[in-house]
Amino acid sequence: MQLRKPRVTVLLAAAIAAITLGAGGQPVDARESGQGPEDDVFGVPLDEYLAEFPDATQLPDGSYLLAPGQRLVPPVEEARAGIAAAPPYRCFEGDVCLWQHSDFSGWIVNLFTCGTHILGGNAEAVSSMFNAWYWRQAIFIDTDPANDVYGYLDAGHYLRNLRWDTAPDGGNWNDRIDEVRIPC
Repeated sequence: MQLRKPRVTVLLAAAIAAITLGAGGQPVDARESGQGPEDDVFGVPLDEYLAEFPDATQLPDGSYLLAPGQRLVPPVEEARAGIAAAPPYRCFEGDVCLWQHSDFSGWIVNLFTCGTHILGGNAEAVSSMFNAWYWRQAIFIDTDPANDVYGYLDAGHYLRNLRWDTAPDGGNWNDRIDEVRIPC
């Protein structure tokens, strides 16, 4: 019996291509798009955000490789225009994705290797997330000086609006995550 790739994988690849390319199939380049303050990356202008990652490299699709295992993906034009937010399948297979806004909108940070990811400029600015790993659990952490708070996101699960998700300390998870661990 020969196994085939599920149709979802093919559709996912098409969705990824559509997301990373702007109008006319051209890569979205946030540095040249004349974006306004509403297009800030996790609350800061793009150039200032990228300054926190001195080795960041812009990729041909318009995304940025920030650090080993971390990719920054710009929002799609539809999201900028206020059209319905994209579902969590905008996340690549095998990634843990963190969105700037609820309902999977705004800039995305894709974490695509196991290990500990210190979020830097993304810290305390995440409002929705999706774990697209097949079998790895993601551990997200609010590294409060008094007491670290841990949350868990099983493989294949997502949190659409972190304002609605209760943290162990009784608050919610919106704009609190400083670090994500993906066990190897």
